[in-house]
Amino acid sequence: MSSLLDATSPCAVLSPGGVVLSNNRPVFKWEPLEGATGYRVLVADAANQEAATSGSLTSATTQWTPSVPLRRGGIYTWVVIATVNDKEVTSPAATAPEMRFKLLDDGKVLELNLLRRSTKSHLALGVFYAQEGMLVEAEREFQQLVNENPKSPVAIKLLRAVQSWR
Repeated sequence: MSSLLDATSPCAVLSPGGVVLSNNRPVFKWEPLEGATGYRVLVADAANQEAATSGSLTSATTQWTPSVPLRRGGIYTWVVIATVNDKEVTSPAATAPEMRFKLLDDGKVLELNLLRRSTKSHLALGVFYAQEGMLVEAEREFQQLVNENPKSPVAIKLLRAVQSWR
């Protein structure tokens, strides 16, 4: 790769993006950028105010977890800033879709924790996750429901519905 390409091509940001999370200290993950000598992660709230920042990270680092929790119920965007040839490369690029995610609010986290403690029902958990936009989790619960009830048209329909939303 040429130096010019290294200094202008962003790395791939992996997660979180396009999801709803219950954990208010998410793990931010990205792929390494060839030639990068370090990274920084910046997280902004819906008002584009800084919500968290990583400070300087080594070139070997490809994930970061904030030391303080993010505000529940908030919608956030995040970027990785790589240093390559003494220039900053921001990922995702300005022309790419933002890496955006939402955190469940306090009430929904309490509801989820109560549900988890009171039932092992894949149906109940799947419906909760689907209603809150937690599609990965909903798909996991509905897949387990199908595994346990392979002839259930309702379970199959729920699984297919959630899969079609992703």
